[in-house]
Order: sequence, then C-alpha cells, then structure tokens
Amino acid sequence: MNRRRTRTVLAAALLLGLTAGPLGATAHAAAPAAVTAQGPDTAALRKALAGLPDQDATAALVRVGGNGHWTGTAGVRDLRTGAPALADARFRAGSTTKAITAALVLQLAAEGKVDLNAPARRYLPDVLPAAFEQVTVRNLLNYTSGIQPGISFGETVEEGYPHRYETITPRQVVASGIAKGPAFTPGTQQQYNNINYTVLGMLIEKTTGDTYAHQAEVRIFRPLGMTGTSFPQGPD
Repeated sequence: MNRRRTRTVLAAALLLGLTAGPLGATAHAAAPAAVTAQGPDTAALRKALAGLPDQDATAALVRVGGNGHWTGTAGVRDLRTGAPALADARFRAGSTTKAITAALVLQLAAEGKVDLNAPARRYLPDVLPAAFEQVTVRNLLNYTSGIQPGISFGETVEEGYPHRYETITPRQVVASGIAKGPAFTPGTQQQYNNINYTVLGMLIEKTTGDTYAHQAEVRIFRPLGMTGTSFPQGPD
C-alpha cells in the first residue's frame, strides 16, 4: 500500500535526522563536538522533513530515548499564499481513527461486553445480513472479513475535496459494501479496507449505547490528557 510505504518513509526520515547528530555517535567517533553536544541535530531534522514525499503524508512522530523534544514542519497551510504549515495546527484524524477504534473494541472485550471471536452480526443484526454470519469481530480488526469497500467521495484528497461539506452515513457505506457480496471467505485473506473499521465504529455505538466520539473522549483522550484531540460532530 502507498500509505503504508509513506508512513515508513516518514518515520525513517525523521529517525535519520535524530541519529545523524550526536545521538547517533558511536564510541569510535573522532570529532569531540559529537561527544559534548547535546540534543538532536535540528538542521538534519529540518532537511529530512523538507525531503519527505507529500502524497498522503501529513505528520509523523518518532520518539527516542533521552530528554527534551523537537517539533518541525514542512510544506504550506495555504496553497494560494504559501503560508508555512504550523507545528500546532489541527489535522484530520484520518486513518489514525483505526487505532482509536481498535483500542475501544479491545477495552469492551476486556470488560466482557464484546467477544472477539463471536460473529459481528451478533452485535449488528440489522447491519450485517446472514450471508456475513462468519465474519467475526476479530476478522474486522485484522482486515480479514471479506467485506468489500463501500461508497466514498474518492480515493484522493483531490477527488474528495469538492465533497468536503457532504456526508455519507456509516450505515450507507456499509450497506453499499455489503450489497457487493463477500470478496472472500472470512479469515482466508487479508485486505486493507476502511469499511472494516466503519463496521467496528457502529459496533461500539450499538454495544455502549453512546456515540463513537464520546466513547473515544472518555475512554482514550481524557485518560491520556489529549485535550486538543476530538472527533467533532455536525457541520461545525
């Protein structure tokens, strides 16, 4: 997948910047400055950011041992004015949502409210028809459900941008994917597909009787002190 490759390049480039300076010096380094200087090589980090591929790339975080931190940006926040990107800007969650969703499902499993090996249809009988009875919650988590992609506003930012104020409900997305029939027998193949986590989001809401956004806030964001993170709802 291009997205997976992009994330790998992001992490590798930033890590290179961190290790290119004093933090990466070996015991045989000859330059005294490499022994006495403290902190990461900020120039190398900025250079690494500037050289990153821009397709599908919005942010990256690499954590290493030691004290202190460094943040940097590359690119612009306004294509017309060329204004530089801000380190404290807000970004759409994108596929990071999947990590939150998986954590919520695993919490519910630990509480005995969800069985990972049970058919997902047990929790969503009005969403998944009998033809998908074999699809388990675990299949959804690891992309082995066989459920095909649903409707969307495009595969790229350029395709989706004209529709940025439009919405498609999770139920509509899942219904359109289900209508295509299974792509393969659950558990026999793995296919990265957003619809798996769309179904899991619906499962979370059905199981808790609460909104996905609120469950993410009280179970993940608040406990971790993520005060600047949320899943806004509505047009605002």
